[in-house]
Amino acid sequence: MNPGKKRKLLVIDDESHIAELIKVSLENEPFEIFQAKNGSEGIKIANQIQPDLILLDVQMPEMDGYEVCSTLKTDEKTKKIPVLILSGQNQSLENGKKMMCKADIFIAKPFSPVKLLSILREYAER
Repeated sequence: MNPGKKRKLLVIDDESHIAELIKVSLENEPFEIFQAKNGSEGIKIANQIQPDLILLDVQMPEMDGYEVCSTLKTDEKTKKIPVLILSGQNQSLENGKKMMCKADIFIAKPFSPVKLLSILREYAER
């Protein structure tokens, strides 16, 4: 990753402690973190800021993560942004849904902050 350039990371998760854990884990990394507390807010922010990466929770009120992902991946402005799905659900069941919404990767909760950082670095360099 270019050391001088901060990458924009949008975290869409209704659980504030997860977003806070991500912020703390990345405080010494070149990421500028934006947060949305629900899917519709996440879509709006994604269109406004054009983040480099999106971390998206699955289980949220009103609009689940798969709906948000599908919306983002069919919109011309956001379809090329990598979407990393966070879920506490069974990964084998989720893989089909992940493919349908065109998410880039599935990350199971609970996740290791070290592993998450490694994945974010990999996607940020693409």
